[in-house]
Amino acid sequence: MKKAPSDRRIDRTRKLLTDALIELVLEKGYEAVTVQDIIDRANVGRSTFYAHFENKEQLLFSGRGWLTEDLFDESGTSADQLTLGVNLSALFRHVVDNHRLAKAMLGKSSGELVINHIRESLTMQMRKALKVQVGGIAEVNANLTAQALASMLIGLLRSWLEQDMPISAQEVTDLAERLIKSSLAG
Repeated sequence: MKKAPSDRRIDRTRKLLTDALIELVLEKGYEAVTVQDIIDRANVGRSTFYAHFENKEQLLFSGRGWLTEDLFDESGTSADQLTLGVNLSALFRHVVDNHRLAKAMLGKSSGELVINHIRESLTMQMRKALKVQVGGIAEVNANLTAQALASMLIGLLRSWLEQDMPISAQEVTDLAERLIKSSLAG
């Protein structure tokens, strides 16, 4: 089935708004950014903003930004590149490629909105993978295990960022994989 072509005007407006949000987050942190700041920076009207988004949170999560399909997409990804359904290498490389934005959004000064979104997405993906890989694992055990592992990954990601990425993306990926595998082994 062929995807309908997108309207270039809509795409351009959404890009202006997204770019404005990113610039503002880098300047003053997500919590301090208002819709008014975004529309001023993007040079669009308030009604234009609300024609596309209900609020700044919806704008934040509207694009390919933080949790791209690449982190969970299994098409074109070999099974050995996925750890519990998550492409950890893509996750950490994405953070390296977007270091300033990642630090602004995931650092200590940031709110928990993005963290919670990432944690929920990781938990959901890992829970599905656990049920398939372990087979017969009780729903409550799969859920608790997935939540614990997702929280561990978020903690590792935040620590790595706060310490200005003292090891490479590949090294932190390997560490994350070892931590997950040892958690599941015991």
